[in-house]
Amino acid sequence: MLTKTRKTMLTALAALICIAMMAATAYAGNSFTGYNTVVGKINGNGYSPTQTKATSGANGRVKSTSVGGGYTVDVRMQKSDATASGAWYRNLGSGTDTGYTVGGHVNQMYGDTVRLHFSNDLTTLVDVQVIGEWMSQ
Repeated sequence: MLTKTRKTMLTALAALICIAMMAATAYAGNSFTGYNTVVGKINGNGYSPTQTKATSGANGRVKSTSVGGGYTVDVRMQKSDATASGAWYRNLGSGTDTGYTVGGHVNQMYGDTVRLHFSNDLTTLVDVQVIGEWMSQ
């Protein structure tokens, strides 16, 4: 049987762990997450792993390492349920650092889960692999 002091200490420890986990999740958007996905041919799509928004509506940043075959793709940040998408950043190529210009959306709120949505042109007749890292803020 646990003593009252021991129960209080365990409760306090559990609360601290929960708070630390929430803080880590809330600020996930302030660090880079890698992506490696294939964007389907003929206006196909691809998606990055998700991040948790740390700042409502903030723009994101993409550092593209490689876009296969010398192609370019378009990219935007969207909620993972696809209900709110920022403006497209056009012609992302290998070695591109967008700075903080991948548009956020007013309905991408603090704590929301967001991802990158990549798309090819109608004239791209092959699947294109994209590799890099991104930050949602």
